[in-house]
Amino acid sequence: MTIKTILTAALCGGVLFGATTAAADPKPRPSKPATGQAVAQLFAGKTHVWKDNKGGLYYGAKGEVIAYSSKHKDAVGVGTWTVRKGKLCHKLTWYAPKDGAVVSKEKDMKCEFQIVTDKDGQYWHSWESDKDFWRGPPKDDNFAKGFKFKNKANRNRKKLGV
Repeated sequence: MTIKTILTAALCGGVLFGATTAAADPKPRPSKPATGQAVAQLFAGKTHVWKDNKGGLYYGAKGEVIAYSSKHKDAVGVGTWTVRKGKLCHKLTWYAPKDGAVVSKEKDMKCEFQIVTDKDGQYWHSWESDKDFWRGPPKDDNFAKGFKFKNKANRNRKKLGV
């Protein structure tokens, strides 16, 4: 190998791998939780898309949250969402058919991520149980405008009477 080849490989590796590791930072100091109104404006009327199971969680404009998952295609989750100290949280009850009846399972409150603002007013976010923060709100490829699974969820709600 020539020195030019080694330097080119090192530079490419640094650019590729440096870009992926430099994206996250510790929580900015000073920072404060984003207001409930600011977080609601960012996410109300959008679906948090779950890529691993072709489903998602819709944050309705009036605090209602509805979930659908292709892994449990006859079920639907219905509940409420709120913002607590900059954290977008939801509480769901899942409904599903079982032996000709409807069963329900209430889940604990879950906070998906936190939004904070730094001293310059810039948003930063951190996903649940992650200590790293990323500049800006979560990327749009994690969210879809509107209720992406509306037809499937509404069909299940009607079948299940919820």
